[in-house]
Amino acid sequence: MAQANAIDSLPPGFWYEVPDSKIADVDPEDDPDANPNWPGIAPWAGVEGQPGVINDWSSAAWDESRGWLMLWGGGHSGYAGNEVYAFDIETLAWTRLTNPSIDVSVTGTTLYTDGQPRARETYNYLEYLPALDRMVSFGGGNLYPCCNVTTELAAFNPDTLTWDTTTLAPHTGSQFFMFGATVSLDPQTGLVWLTQPGNTKMRSYNPQTNSWTGHVTFDTLQYRNAIIDPVMRYLLITGLHGNLYSYNLDTPGQPPVLRNTTGATSIQNIQFPGLTWDSTEERVLGWSSGGAIHALDTKTWEWSLIEPDPANTVVPTAPNGNGTHGRFRYVASKHAVILVNRVTDNVFIFKLPNGDPGRDSDSDGTPDAQDNCIAEPNGPTTPDSGGNVQLDSDGDGIGNL
Repeated sequence: MAQANAIDSLPPGFWYEVPDSKIADVDPEDDPDANPNWPGIAPWAGVEGQPGVINDWSSAAWDESRGWLMLWGGGHSGYAGNEVYAFDIETLAWTRLTNPSIDVSVTGTTLYTDGQPRARETYNYLEYLPALDRMVSFGGGNLYPCCNVTTELAAFNPDTLTWDTTTLAPHTGSQFFMFGATVSLDPQTGLVWLTQPGNTKMRSYNPQTNSWTGHVTFDTLQYRNAIIDPVMRYLLITGLHGNLYSYNLDTPGQPPVLRNTTGATSIQNIQFPGLTWDSTEERVLGWSSGGAIHALDTKTWEWSLIEPDPANTVVPTAPNGNGTHGRFRYVASKHAVILVNRVTDNVFIFKLPNGDPGRDSDSDGTPDAQDNCIAEPNGPTTPDSGGNVQLDSDGDGIGNL
């Protein structure tokens, strides 16, 4: 059993900035065992260096079984490094699981000369598949150094730390429209659903049979994200264009429906917003900027805001200019969301309140989300030497017992 950490003692309604949690601290360029040019510029640096692993429209996948957020990306002319990173929700630290390929000189292929997949933009099509125990990249945009794309699937084994680029069937969608494509895992059926901008088909992948099925044709438009509500059986598509579509997974031959959403709809105007499924409260969560979390009720199509507790002093850094994609994920073991914006930023984690956001069941004028918070600290939520958040609700200098 994992030891309790700062997230376990974090009160609901509070953000936590994980100290010393920058991916830049495990940059392979700074590692003499990985960089043959050390202490000089690494052969995989591209024009951006390690920041390109996120800044170049790239994503992450959440593995609940290991408690890992696995991150992989890069591509374009920005970054040739194809290393995989994992943030552990228990140790609250990043690990570089693999080292980059050294020979990145050959172009026009999906693999480097060592057989490893070429660095690429991963938008929101990295997903961990429990049925395979693999992190899968469902294609790639702007493979380094630009501008090839691929519909081939690359599967990363978290146990052996190796890639398989030949077993899983590539999809038959548009190569060009891998720019801005999304994938979403349906936890009820195990199917993975692919959307692409442009007049392309909605597609589903069955990892048990390693097969693809094409469904209705629909233009999801660019700069979107998608998430599945497995309870109501909807694939939800939103971002930048100010609207939201729902696609019924039980009637995949029917086109998505434009929904008349109400409430805190501003997230529908954000390019590549962060979207995730809260399996505990059975709701869609979204993040665009600041401290508030958006929550969507797909029974009423109303967006509401989960505001931080008034005593919260931590606010995430500004969103990455090229989108949040899959780097905002729900962590069921902590009833929290995790957020990563840049390699030079710390990781941010928000402990979710229980109950529906905005609901005031006791009519006391305070939403249940705040009623359910435990004692509020007078100071910032920072850890003590043991990594625990210390609260002093009455200001007597003695932490809460």
